[in-house]
Amino acid sequence: MNVLNFRNPRKSAANADVTAMAAAFIAEHGVRRFDRGFSQDWLYLQNLMLSFGYILRKERTFYSLTPVGQRGRPKMLGRDKILARIDEILR
Repeated sequence: MNVLNFRNPRKSAANADVTAMAAAFIAEHGVRRFDRGFSQDWLYLQNLMLSFGYILRKERTFYSLTPVGQRGRPKMLGRDKILARIDEILR
């Protein structure tokens, strides 16, 4: 048995696994669509949320989304949760 082949599987086998995983994810969750001109760039999202009356902040690896003028400590969320919260506001 060739040890190098055992440690490094053929690229086509690895690509087939990734393709199958991507197809399974798309079948389960669908594909996220964006309107023309929409971006998930950080500065774009900050300005967009400000136009809706929210302040979007990032502190290290966490994010906060608070209405303008709200006092107190904001709830810190991870990236997935903050994007879900932004989606709720934009709908």
